[in-house]
Amino acid sequence: MAALHDPRGRADAWGHDRSVDQVVFRWDTENLSGTTGFGPVACSCPPERADDLFRRTGALLRGTGEVTAPALLRLERADEVLLVRRAPWRDAGGRAGTLCHALLGPAAVLDPATCLGLHGWSWQGADLPLAEVRGRLPRVAEAPLVAAADEGLRALTAALPRVRYELTGAVAEFLRHPTASFTLLDPAGTAACPVLWGLHGVFGGQAVRGWTFATHDTDETDQLRFVFVSRWSGAAAAAGNRRRVDPAERCGDRAEAVAEALVRHQLREEYAVGRPCGASPPATAGCRCWRWQRRRCRCCGPPRRPRPRSRSRSAPCPRSGPPPPGTGRRWGACWAPPRAAGRAADPSGATCGPRSTTPSHRTPPRRCPGRPTTSCCGPCAWEPATRA
Repeated sequence: MAALHDPRGRADAWGHDRSVDQVVFRWDTENLSGTTGFGPVACSCPPERADDLFRRTGALLRGTGEVTAPALLRLERADEVLLVRRAPWRDAGGRAGTLCHALLGPAAVLDPATCLGLHGWSWQGADLPLAEVRGRLPRVAEAPLVAAADEGLRALTAALPRVRYELTGAVAEFLRHPTASFTLLDPAGTAACPVLWGLHGVFGGQAVRGWTFATHDTDETDQLRFVFVSRWSGAAAAAGNRRRVDPAERCGDRAEAVAEALVRHQLREEYAVGRPCGASPPATAGCRCWRWQRRRCRCCGPPRRPRPRSRSRSAPCPRSGPPPPGTGRRWGACWAPPRAAGRAADPSGATCGPRSTTPSHRTPPRRCPGRPTTSCCGPCAWEPATRA
């Protein structure tokens, strides 16, 4: 029986549709942990797993701080990804807090592109009464997530020209410190998702570390590689691998020039945003082809191949077969009869005769007729079989 195969990887080894778990976190008098306070109140996974998840990520889910805004968070642990939509909320008693709706699944389903596409949180089944729901929830199939992600990515791609300046600054800082973590300033609170999508389009296939982020936060944690803040809170840490970046600042170095070229490459209409820069772009309308692309162009046919450099029109190098017996020569790539004794050398130096046993620094380099190079006959030129 032939193995089932899905070109986009939307099925497991048996061809079954994949799905992810969902968990709701909020303040409640009786959460799944058996306590009163902020924690998991509804989930599709076993309660023990939801409680363990809360113990590891509770600080990020609470989102404490003076400034709390809606945010999208993506965390990784081995092959497991947690995608959270966090929003400010007040309970029945008027206490300020956060309300979190999370998806938990394999990285093959919740990849960075899909997670960014879900920034609007409009997938089918996301309209739960989060302030009231509790207990058991159904699992979420992958199909509605992919459909919503495709629509969300189209919106992010359309928003890229609006954040071109901020994206260039972020790309430049990534080029300067490719293994660091970054806290990026976003005063308006609207550039985080488009900038992350642009960064993923440039570096998604080459990033060494994981693609974890928070589109808005108040804590510069090491659990997240990209954190966007509306303002700087306190002094930056003196040590560590995290760097504070204002994408609107410019310093005019080489990284900035390269970043401008990369962003310009990504925003051209011929190239699909999100495709690694090294990949061949797809054919587009207008019959604009690329000479270097290797794929067949749908509108103009296969690309032209560059013509090989034409060789010199001088007489070809003699290749009449092995040297006659008794000449003491090996058969190489180019053979010519030895020059007779007392014969004057060709002033042009275009000879293929044997090398002189007496070294002379005045002898010009010998050139093989028909070859534009300065060496005689290349690495396989014949040599005397015996030396005096």
